[in-house]
Amino acid sequence: MSAQNEQEHSFQVRTLRETDASIIVEVGRGNETVVFTYTPPYKIEVDFSGKEKALPPEHPAITIEGNPAFKHRLDKGRYSLRLAYHPDPRNKAEARFYNIVAEGEKAQVFYGLYITDTRMQLHVTGTLVAGEKGTTAGTIRAESIEIIHGRKAGSDILSEKVKLSDLP
Repeated sequence: MSAQNEQEHSFQVRTLRETDASIIVEVGRGNETVVFTYTPPYKIEVDFSGKEKALPPEHPAITIEGNPAFKHRLDKGRYSLRLAYHPDPRNKAEARFYNIVAEGEKAQVFYGLYITDTRMQLHVTGTLVAGEKGTTAGTIRAESIEIIHGRKAGSDILSEKVKLSDLP
């Protein structure tokens, strides 16, 4: 199809997949197709082949640091913690809140950390299982919770699982 004939066709936009954590959109006109994947915060992947590429995991990996907003809890084998993440480390009044959850053996291990002080600094890795809802920025199924010693919590959110000991 010539370029002029393609311009006579309107763009077609189709949502391929949408979750709480990402959206995949296909945009095409004629025989040209582009697939966009958007995973907040600020991550866009583009596939110009016109073919649907492998879909990202439904629950993306996350590493985040912050302070407990309240004392953690263990209720019927389910661990929960409200984490205050500070995007601007100079402004502690600004915070986004994440619910940190775990079940089973991990719940017992995390509860054994005795996270009772809101001044504690925490490093959490896991998967983002739910997106923004009300005053909650997201819910994270924790794979590890580590107490940070000797420094304040950082303001970066990583889209991969990075243990505290693996940071520079």
